[in-house]
Parts: sequence; C-alpha cells; structure tokens
Amino acid sequence: MKVAFDHALSAFDNWSYGAPAPVVTIDRDAYTIETISDFVMNFRDSAPKATYDHVVELAKAFRSGRQASTDEFADPKDYTYQEIGQCLFKLCSARRDYFRQAVHSGI
Repeated sequence: MKVAFDHALSAFDNWSYGAPAPVVTIDRDAYTIETISDFVMNFRDSAPKATYDHVVELAKAFRSGRQASTDEFADPKDYTYQEIGQCLFKLCSARRDYFRQAVHSGI
C-alpha cells in the first residue's frame, strides 16, 4: 500500500499540463492515481509523516496556484491513509477538471 501510494504521489507531481492522467504500474498492472487513492481510503493505518507532509504540500500548492477552484481543499485531518488518500483523490479530480476547462477556454 505504501509503495503504491508513494508512486501515485510521484506521478501526480510529474503530471504535466495537458497530458493525460498518469498511471502507476504495480506488478505489471496499470492503475490511475485516483484508483490507488480510492483503494487506500479503505485503511485507517497511519502513513509516514513524510507521506502526509507531501500531500499537505501538494494541497497547499494547489490552493495557491492557478488551478485553485471554488472547492475547498483542506489538509488531511490526520495521518491515516484514509485521509491522505481522500485528499489526493480530490486533488487529482480537480487537476483533471482544470486541464479540461483550460483546453476548452484556450488557456
């Protein structure tokens, strides 16, 4: 679980503007960031502090960047995979929506 989520975080970090949503390969199977995030939301296990901090930094960058929307992106409430998975899922969905809107409006 930890390795898959860390790969999903890296994929999100490296997701270039306008590119299709990245996938993460685990045991030769490809998964979207959202699929991995959704999976880890089933677990109340604590994530490492560094993983939590990484998600918090992504949320902070989102809130202050061009991609910010009217949605409120609060930091995860605790260190559980459930909370950080939910945050990454929302960030991924919002980024996908932003890219889609940008293409339609010519940004």
